[in-house]
Amino acid sequence: MEYLTVRELVHEAGLGLVLLTGELGLDNAIEGIHLSDLEDPTPWMTSGMVLVTTGATFAQAPEIGLNLLDRLRERDAVALGIGVGHYVDEVPEAMISRALDLRIPVFASPLEVPFRTIVKYVYNALASSDMHSLKRSLAMQTQLLDYLIEGRGVEDLIASLSSILAIPTVLFDAGGTVLAPTDGDAHAREVADRLWAEYTRAKGSVGPVGVLESAHHRLYYRKVQVYGAVERVLAASGPQASASELIDTSLSFVQRLLALDLLRSHEQLLARRRTRSLLLEDFLAERGTSGELLRRLQEQDIDLRLTWRLFFVGIDSWAKGESPGDEQGSFAFETAVLDATDECLGSSSLSFLSLVHDNTVIVLAVVDILPVGELRSVLAGLRGRLEALTGSSVAVGCSAPTAGLIRVRAAIDQGAEALQHARTVPGEGARLFEDLPRALRLLNGQDPAAMSALYERLIVPLAVHDERHHTSLLPTLRALCANRLSAHKTAEALSIHRNTLHKRLRRIESILGVDLDSMDDVLEFYVALRVGELHPESSSY
Repeated sequence: MEYLTVRELVHEAGLGLVLLTGELGLDNAIEGIHLSDLEDPTPWMTSGMVLVTTGATFAQAPEIGLNLLDRLRERDAVALGIGVGHYVDEVPEAMISRALDLRIPVFASPLEVPFRTIVKYVYNALASSDMHSLKRSLAMQTQLLDYLIEGRGVEDLIASLSSILAIPTVLFDAGGTVLAPTDGDAHAREVADRLWAEYTRAKGSVGPVGVLESAHHRLYYRKVQVYGAVERVLAASGPQASASELIDTSLSFVQRLLALDLLRSHEQLLARRRTRSLLLEDFLAERGTSGELLRRLQEQDIDLRLTWRLFFVGIDSWAKGESPGDEQGSFAFETAVLDATDECLGSSSLSFLSLVHDNTVIVLAVVDILPVGELRSVLAGLRGRLEALTGSSVAVGCSAPTAGLIRVRAAIDQGAEALQHARTVPGEGARLFEDLPRALRLLNGQDPAAMSALYERLIVPLAVHDERHHTSLLPTLRALCANRLSAHKTAEALSIHRNTLHKRLRRIESILGVDLDSMDDVLEFYVALRVGELHPESSSY
């Protein structure tokens, strides 16, 4: 026996009780009993209780009895017992008729049946039922826990749960994809579709007990959360009369098992990610011997004898400091970005390591024989995935292809410069280093401080002079370099006389103390102008 029913109390207990309302409601589960002769005892009752009364309040006024039945229905009482021979010799026909309409079983207790006998039987039956439920619940929990301990996975866990409860049970991910059972028939798919449709219709709001009523079904839901985020939804469908403590207890227990399993998997993923991120940090910093680095990389399926590249991924909201400010929020944002990056690149069958450094995602990827066209598609897919995730503009820079450990520093500079160019050229989004103009590739690997100093020495003074004296010396210098140092073409491009051009060039030489007939000085000018194009954020002109 899982629970005491009205049928057992009236027909099987041998108490001499007389049923007055036919067979309706006999399978109602009794969860308690209350004795009272109050006109309205329902404030002291809970759902699932039987009320036993002498009928003192309605002996002379049957309408009070009708009102009592109405209140019992509102309280979800399961039966009404009336002691005859105390104040009423028989239950009024009007009350029996109203009870039939409300589907509340009514039974008479003869005078020779003490109320204490009825109460004692109910209490003993409930205690026995509680012990039975406890034993069954413990057996269920042990069986389900063994599935996870044995590593049999969620498919077997959900199948076992469904068998124990004898109702269809489904596990969804947060997006509604069925994770178990994965090989269900048409009926199982129909049940899963209905469960998720009702959950979606309710917008995930399933109340404190996790139950929704739908047509002739009672739908059960348990949200499985990790770090406050819903990762899984456990759902089951049963008939309206299926409510039982075993179902609620079993679903809640499996809910906790799934949360623990997800948490364990999450911690294992974080540990693996930390290991791989630290390895990538060592690679980028060239820490350790070459042999040791190569061995550790090979352990993570990264073979540097094959062609590899570095990807630099910049997220605009990160660059502007708009990511979540608190530590937990920033960690969650960073984790989500890395999860999306790893999933996207993993689906491309690339071997890779990834980390976040200074608000930039850096990826070491073995591209080997991957055609450049496919590489561009991979980078475009990664960019689109991260933009959808963050709601922010994303730019991707990719270093030139290389192999071995001898050009790590150059690859870092190349990836960073390709990222910078992707950010500064509208519509680029993703950029390979070999796509950069040759003039910009000239700067690859140069010391940033030296380049900045060169810019400050040669470009800034001209820009300041132009601003103060309303001249055009800096545009003239740019035009000269763009026209391959040809005075004729430069004058035409600027729409000025050649004499005017020569005066401007002499003025430039005077201000800066340089000689534009010297190729060394011209080369420095050329490089300084390219610095301004590649790194506009560090220059004012």
